[in-house]
Amino acid sequence: MRDLEKVPEELEAKGLTQQQWLAWVSKLQSVQSKAPDCCLDLCCRAFTCGIGACTCRGAGSRRPYWTALTQRQNDFNNSELQKIGVFCKTQSNSIIISDGQNSNRVTVAWIAFALDPATIAALQNEPHNTGAVGPCCGCNCGKEEQHSPMIV
Repeated sequence: MRDLEKVPEELEAKGLTQQQWLAWVSKLQSVQSKAPDCCLDLCCRAFTCGIGACTCRGAGSRRPYWTALTQRQNDFNNSELQKIGVFCKTQSNSIIISDGQNSNRVTVAWIAFALDPATIAALQNEPHNTGAVGPCCGCNCGKEEQHSPMIV
């Protein structure tokens, strides 16, 4: 079974049901229609744990996706997770890899879940993006909306 098809045990133990999980995953997957295609140089392509980040386009091309993703995340936090003492947040880490002639950004993105008050407070204060978040590859890759997770 794919990871997205079953509520994680830790969230289930806190009281999140399979039905709530699948409804949220479905909403996140529907956001994918707002995600732009990858740029030709693929300077920001990365995949991990069934969640990936891709594209180095300008902020305008990703803003509808980022806005929709943020809204789904906020909805899930406010409608389901807050009731059971859980908080989720999109995060990513980027590095620049150079072969001496070309530089490419590699970004790994994920959705983090905090399960207790201290961890929730810490996660709420953490940045969405860490690592090499400035411009690279001749494009403006440093903005939050450039590195949001894609549900695959």
